[in-house]
This record gives sequence, structure tokens and C-alpha cells, in this order.
Amino acid sequence: MKELRQQTGKASGYSGILAYFGRQLELEIRDKNIFKKMYSSEEHLTDYDFFRNAMEYREARLLRGLVNKVRRNAAKGPFESWNASLDIARELAIASIDRLVLEQFIKGIANAPAEAQPMLHALCSLFALTTIERKLLH
Repeated sequence: MKELRQQTGKASGYSGILAYFGRQLELEIRDKNIFKKMYSSEEHLTDYDFFRNAMEYREARLLRGLVNKVRRNAAKGPFESWNASLDIARELAIASIDRLVLEQFIKGIANAPAEAQPMLHALCSLFALTTIERKLLH
């Protein structure tokens, strides 16, 4: 939701909303593109962009799931519909926190002394990959 506010705040009227949904559509198409080559090299799997994309995808997927579940249960009323969706809301909150931690970690690495950056990059990769693996097995 913060992303939606940021997008709509940058542009006036409908253009901000269109930019937000355009980004969501881009994420959806990117992830459904069967022609896109899947990379599994060490370089790709330790790339900051890969981590960001994975975390953004997880968050967007959970948000879509939450919206769909709330809509499915709308006949029960708003309170009951929301309560029936709390499991996904909790996962979405955790996904948002994981993404924010990753973003701040990456910013911190950029500001760290040059001699510490390789070690911090490895630690960031460990955090991101274990988070991704943990959520895949969940």
C-alpha cells in the first residue's frame, strides 16, 4: 500500500494509479514469461536485483492473495471477512518486513568500508537466500 501511495503521490490523477498497476502487471508478466531464461549461476543467485525481485514478487503475490480472500469472504461481512484472511495478512506483514530488512541491508553495505563489503555481501546473500528457501518450503 505504501508503494501505491508513493506512485500516486508522484503523479497527478489517474497517471499515478496507472503507474502502480502497470508495475504490478509488469511483475505478473515477468513471472509468467515462459520464454525468460531461468538463471541459477552463483553470480545471479547472489545479485541484489535478484533478491529485490524475489522479495517484491513474494509481497505482491501475498497482497493479491489477501485481496482475493477478502473478496471471497465478503458475503460474511467486513469483520468476518478480514478475520478469515488474517493468516495471509500476517504472511504479508512478514514479507514486507523481510523486504525492508533486505533493502536496508543493501544500503548499509553500500555505505560500509570497502574491505568489509565482500563479507557483508555474503551475509546479505545468506539472509536473502535462506528467507527465500524458508518461504518456499513453508
